[in-house]
Formats: sequence, structure tokens, C-alpha cells
Amino acid sequence: MTKSFNKKKNPPSVSLDTVQQVGESPLYLSRPTSMHRLDLEGKPLLSSAESASTVTAEEQEWLYFWQQYAPLQKEAMLKDARSGKIKTVSCDMRDEKGERHWWDVTILPVFDAQGALNHFLVLTSEVTAYHQIQAALEEQLRLAQLNMDVSIALTRELSLQEMLKHCAAALVKNLGAERACIWTLDEQEKVLELQADAGVPIENRVEHMRIPLQSKLIGEIVQTKRPILTNSLLDDIAPEGREAIQKAGMVAFAGFPLMIEQRAVGVMVVFTRNPLTGATFHAMESVSLGIALGIERKNVEEGQKRMGLLIEQSTNAICAVSLDGYLLQYNPACSRMLGLPAQSAPRSLRLLDCFPQKVRQRLQEALRQVHETGQWEGELELRNASSGKEIVIALSIILVADPQSRRSGWLALAAHDITAQKHVESTLKKSEEMFRTLANQAPMIIWRSDEHGNVIYANELWKRFTGLEVKEGEDSMSWLSLLHPEDRSRIIEARTAAHKARRTYQDQARMRRADGEYRTLVVTGSPCYDARGTFSGFIGVNMDITERQRAEEERTRLLHSLAVERSRFEEVLRNLPSGVLIAEAPSGRIMMGNEQVERIFRGKLFYAENVEQYNEWTGWHLDGTPMQPHEWPLARAVHGEYATETVKYLRGDGTIGFITMSGAPIKDEHNNTVAGVVVINDITEQKMLERKQEAFFSIISHELKTPLTAIQGNVQLAMRRIKRIEQREELPEHLAQSFDDIQGFLDRCQQQLRVQNRLINDLLDISRAQSDRLEIHPSLCDLYELVTETVLDQQSAQPQREIRLELPPKERIQVKADRDRIGQVLLNYLTNALKYSPVDKPVTVGLDVEPRQVRVWVRDQGPGLSPKAQRQVWEQFYQEPTIQASSKIGVGLGLGLYICQKLIRDHQGEVGVDSKEGEGSTFWFTLPLSE
Repeated sequence: MTKSFNKKKNPPSVSLDTVQQVGESPLYLSRPTSMHRLDLEGKPLLSSAESASTVTAEEQEWLYFWQQYAPLQKEAMLKDARSGKIKTVSCDMRDEKGERHWWDVTILPVFDAQGALNHFLVLTSEVTAYHQIQAALEEQLRLAQLNMDVSIALTRELSLQEMLKHCAAALVKNLGAERACIWTLDEQEKVLELQADAGVPIENRVEHMRIPLQSKLIGEIVQTKRPILTNSLLDDIAPEGREAIQKAGMVAFAGFPLMIEQRAVGVMVVFTRNPLTGATFHAMESVSLGIALGIERKNVEEGQKRMGLLIEQSTNAICAVSLDGYLLQYNPACSRMLGLPAQSAPRSLRLLDCFPQKVRQRLQEALRQVHETGQWEGELELRNASSGKEIVIALSIILVADPQSRRSGWLALAAHDITAQKHVESTLKKSEEMFRTLANQAPMIIWRSDEHGNVIYANELWKRFTGLEVKEGEDSMSWLSLLHPEDRSRIIEARTAAHKARRTYQDQARMRRADGEYRTLVVTGSPCYDARGTFSGFIGVNMDITERQRAEEERTRLLHSLAVERSRFEEVLRNLPSGVLIAEAPSGRIMMGNEQVERIFRGKLFYAENVEQYNEWTGWHLDGTPMQPHEWPLARAVHGEYATETVKYLRGDGTIGFITMSGAPIKDEHNNTVAGVVVINDITEQKMLERKQEAFFSIISHELKTPLTAIQGNVQLAMRRIKRIEQREELPEHLAQSFDDIQGFLDRCQQQLRVQNRLINDLLDISRAQSDRLEIHPSLCDLYELVTETVLDQQSAQPQREIRLELPPKERIQVKADRDRIGQVLLNYLTNALKYSPVDKPVTVGLDVEPRQVRVWVRDQGPGLSPKAQRQVWEQFYQEPTIQASSKIGVGLGLGLYICQKLIRDHQGEVGVDSKEGEGSTFWFTLPLSE
């Protein structure tokens, strides 16, 4: 009832009679009504006669209600009263005990005599009982509807998930629930799987899909097989879940196990924002029983469907046979295997008639055994009716009969093609035989142990090593006693750890061989597991590394020795006066160089990576041409050549110097070049000295030759005049004798002049040789003719000496050489032979033609040379002190043989001497034959 008032006019005053009339209206007639007063701000007013001690219980309930009621709703009611509107508002609230109460509240404005609003009069009626009766009726209707909706869902032809989704939706709809979930139990994995939910947010659904049985609340319901019911969820829930529950506003929770007798098949859970009544709990218990039966029925139906589909789709032949031997039913695989029609009426085909004649007798015996024992298993060979191939089948027959009487029932036959399996078994057998053959030939011990550590297989090497036999069925733990006591526990611990961690272990252990010697083995083992994951033992190999270990020890010793030798070598390199470079072959990468190299080069050593980078060095041959990278002696050494050269070099400080570089290859035991080494000496000062020496020799030679030339001319002039006087007139005997004496003096003077000229020429040649300016002019010449002429000239000069010639039959021997220089070498050899051999002994000159060269030799019968002297005669200024010249040819400077060696080597030949003390000497040289 709403009534409006005009504020501009004096509103009618409200008296107690008016209030009484309102209170006695038909709307409130059957409800107890109480009156209360409020001031203009909405605060309760007590009469002057009332005090806090005299307030009635009803008044206290009213005061508690009004103080706790929602402020916004109170202000709206007061606002309507101020504006003159009179409304009756239904309010509900929980009291101090938490019990819910309902009131109908009407607020009336009360005006004073002047028409001003004085206070408010409140009429209240408690209608809790009415609401409770109404709520109970509504609840019964909802629960009846719930049972009906669930029953309909359980009886419809739906899948398990669809059925449970309808049930969850019915729970949310009819209980006013916020969320409902239904899980089924996977007993094998011990987990609850969510099958249906209603009201669960998508983001929260994933975490509820699979719930372990160990989880609190939901899992606890299944484990205890008892429901969990609460109307104070916040108080009963675990602390970690309270925040989410409070945020969602959940108050009540009901969780029921879905039970079939004493077996749980799932869980049903409901969350609500309002408390649930006992009637609701009882109704949910009834619903949970129905859902459990529905789940069980669906599981049975789906299991039957799966079994039927499995039999239908199975590749194994399956059939049912009556006890008297007629086919009742069979699957397509059986039809294909035996060539049966796709469909046939029960008992229209006899089982024995479906099999080939050759196996019927054995099959009949099998059926007889089944009737006696209840089952039979065996293998049969037959032709596959579908493919036409001969196959082997594994056949199993079981009697399915009443336990009380075997005369009623049927036979179940199952057959599958094991032809491929038989082939695999045959292949495996061959493979196993091959493995055993290979294992027995392997250079290592191969073994297999069971889960207890007994060796159940070992190859022949195991037997030879340990002297133990492996016998099936016997304990073979004796191998542990062969392990060294210090290693035994470590190997056992390694095996145990590998088993627990499911990983391979590897360790070293000493094991006693059959001859008593302890050998070091590398023991490797891997744990094995069967198809179910059960540990079945170890498989492993033992490798005898005793010899390798000894080799490693020897290698370590050698490496240590090598390191010591390297240290010594590096120390030697540091203290050598010469520079040394070592490069890798064939790349030319510089691996090592001593400090002397940087001193000689006057700059930091450049570690070239290959021969091409040798162009970083700037050098010239002595003829002025630039050195190319591959021409450096080190580059030639890494390619297996021996090379020595004097190089003009641009040093790091910008100055020019002269160095000698002697390169040689370093070879391994197979004569392969592995590196190259070059020794470097700074000869800049030596070159400067040689230039000064050359200039000195040039001046001395010039100064000596000038008077000798004049003397030579005068001697020749005197000899010609004496000859003309003797030819012009006959002289008296005493004058003739005087002239002969003068002629002899002049001859000896001329001979000494030739000796002096030779000495001066030797000085000039040695000067040129030391500065690499000893000139040769090679051309084709006949060595046979040259040797003959030289010997004849010397024979004419010394007619009193016997010189023999031993020449080959061939008269023309071509060589490319400087004729004068080769004649100079031969003359030096011949002059020395005549000088140091007895006058009465002959000197022999010979010439031998070899495949690629020619050898010229001069043999005397002088005192011979010691081995030391044979090496030293080729040095500058060397004269053997123990040997005296036997002729008066004259004493030399000890330069002749040095010059000879230089000249022959410039012709790409070699010099040498073969001599024994007291037996004479043979000096020889070789020259390459001209092609």
C-alpha cells in the first residue's frame, strides 16, 4: 500500500487510532504486530517510561535487527516515509545465533500540531514461520524435480559423459548450486577423472581433470567411502584453499562417494553460496546412489560393446562351438582363416568339417581332451583359405560350462597365425647362434647375470680367463672371489647404484686369471628389465687393459723423458750461438725458434703459418735476384731437401746483412719428412773481412806479379839470346860449358817463376771462392781428351817421372764443364801425387765411366793419409805436418785442394780421397755426364 502526501499543505496527522486501524487491516490480521519509534535520523526512540533494563525481548530483537540491517535499504525506506509514501517491505536477516528471520516492516511519518514531521512510527511483523513453510515446500518441489531430472538422464540412451553432464546440470539447476562436478575412479592409476561439470569456469577446469586419490577433500571422500558435508566451508576447508573459496563466495559443500555395494566408482560434489538443508543432503545421497548405478550400467554396456567390437575387429580367429561340435558363432577373422561364409545359422556347420583332413584327427583328440580337462592348447598347420598360403596357427580351446555340470555349456576357440612368429623364432635362433659365435670370437669377456648376480651366460674367453664353467640352474657367484679384495666392494656398490638409477656403470677392477695373475679389467655393465619393467639382471663386457695400462705407463714415462729432453733441447737452443728455426712439414708452419734468430734478424720473429707467408722475409741471392718463398732453405727442408745458401737479408732495423742458412729435413722412422730445421749464422762481419782480404790479395797479387812479369821477360830474353849465340857460331868448349850452366840456371829460374805464379793464382782463386765470385764458364768438352793432354803435358815437364794412364776403350766422353778449371783440378791432383810420392814410383791417372757420371782419379804410392788427415786436407791452408815432399817441385800454401773442392762442387760433382797410411792415396772427383 503506497500513499503520497502534498508537502505544501498540512499533512493529516496520524493518531494511534490510525495506526491501530492499519495494524488491524486484513493483511496483518493473522500476524503479530509490534510498534516502534524512530527519530528523524532513523535511530530508535524509547518512551520516557522505558529504560534499557525494562526493554522487552521482542524490543531487543527489533533493535538488533534495525542496527544490523543494511544501511542503504534503511535509508531508502526512510526516504520514502519522508516523502509521504507508505510501503511494507519484506526484510530478512540472520540473528546473533546465525538463524535466519523474516520481517514485514512499514514506516509511517508522524507530524506534530504544526504539521512538521516529528518522528517515525514503525510497524513490524515477524513472518519467519511463513517463509520457512514456503521454503520447505519449494525445496521439496526442487528435490522432486532433481530426482526426476536425474532419473530421466540415467534412463536415456546417452554416452557416459553425456549422461553425467545432464546429472551435473540437474544438480546446479535444482539445488541452486554454484558448481557441480562428477568424477569416475580409475582404479589402476589411482586417480579420479572428471567426466562432467556444471558452473566450473574454463580456467579452473584443467586442474580438476585428474585428481590423485591422495588429494585432500575430493580424494578423501573416495578413500574413506564417506560423504563430506558442511555449511561452513570456510571453517572446514584447508587454509591453502580458503582464499579461492572466499573469493567465489562459497558457503556449503556436499561431496558423496558413488558406491556400488562396498566399491567406490566415483565422486559427486556440489558447491553452493547458501546453506544446504538436511532434506537436501538426504536427497543428494539418493541421487548419488542412482548415479553410481548409472555409471556401473554404462561401464558394463560399454565394456560389452568394446568386447563385441574387439572380437569383431580382432585379427585372431574366435568362435563358439557347441559341446557336440557345431559352430554357434564366429568372427570375420575366423571366416577368412577357414573360408567360412560371412554369416551362417547356428549349428549349420560342423567344426571338424571346417578344418583340412590332415589336422582333423589331431583336432578331434584335442576336443576329447577339452571335455576331460577343460582346456587344450597346441599348434596346427593348415592352408589359409583367404591367402592360400601354408600357415601355422596357435589354437586354444576352453570349455565354458556350468561349474556344477559340464554337460551344459559351450566351447570357446581362439586361433592366431604364428607363422611370422615361427619365422622370427627361427631367425632369433640363428641370430643367437651367430651372437654366440661372434661373442666367442670377441677379444673381450661378454657375460650375462640374473637378478641375483649369478652368471647365466659367458663367452669362451670368460671360461679361458677364469677357468669357470657356467651351468644353467647353478649358482655362479664364484666370480666375486676372483676380484681383488680391494676392488670387490666397489664393484658391488657400482652394480647396486646402476640398478637403482637404471644406468650403465663402468669401473676398473683387478681380477685373478686362471694362472693366478691379477689382470686389470674395465668392467662395463647395464641393467636389464623385462617387458613389465622388472629388473632381470645385468649384461656387460670386461676388457683386459693390463697391456694397455702398461703401455700407458710406458707412454707417460716416455712423455716425461720427452719433456725433459725438450727442456734440454730448448736450453741448448737458447745457448747456441747460431739461430735455429724448426717448421712443420709440409706446410712450413714455424713451430719453434731460439732467441738468436731475433738477434740475427734484429726484429721480432714472424711465426709464419705456411711457406707462402715466407714472403714476409726480404732477401736476395748473391747474384741479386730476390728470394722467393719456396727458395728459402727452410722451405726446401720441409719438402725433404738439404739446402745451404748465403743470403743477403734486410734486417728488422733497416740495415742489410749477410747470413748463411743451412736447411735439412727431419724424418721419422719411416723416412717421412715431418719437419724441417734451418741453422742461421750472421756472416756480415765475415763478408766485410773477406772484401778487405780480397782487396788485399788483389793488391798483393798485382804488386807481386808486376816484378815477376819483368823477371819472366828478362829470363826468356836471356834464354833466346843464348840460343841464338849457340846457333850462330861454334863456341869454344869452355864457353859452351858456361852457356849450358847459364841455361840450367835460367831453366830453374823459370820453374820457380811458374811456382810463384801458381801461388799468386791460388791466392786470387781463394779470394774469389770466399766471396762466391769464382768464375766458371761451362761448355761441352771431351774429358777423355782433357785428361790425356794434361798427363802428356806434365810428362813433358817432368820426363824423369813415370806417369801411367788407365783409360776406358771409349775415346770420347762428353761433359759440360769449364775445360781450364777441370784441367786445373787434375793438374793439382797430379802435381801433389808427384810431389809426395817416391821419385822411382809411378803415378797412375785413371778415368771410369759410371751410369750417370764419370770419375777421374790419381793414385800415388806415397806415405798415405790418416782418417783425420783425409778430412782436413780439403780445408784452407792445411798441410799435413807428418808428410815431407819427396820432389823439389816446391811447397804450396795449402789452398789447392780447397779450391779443387770448390770448383768441382760448382760443377755439381763430388771430391774425395781413399787412403791408408803406408799404402799411398787415391784422390778422385766426379762430374755428371752430359745428356
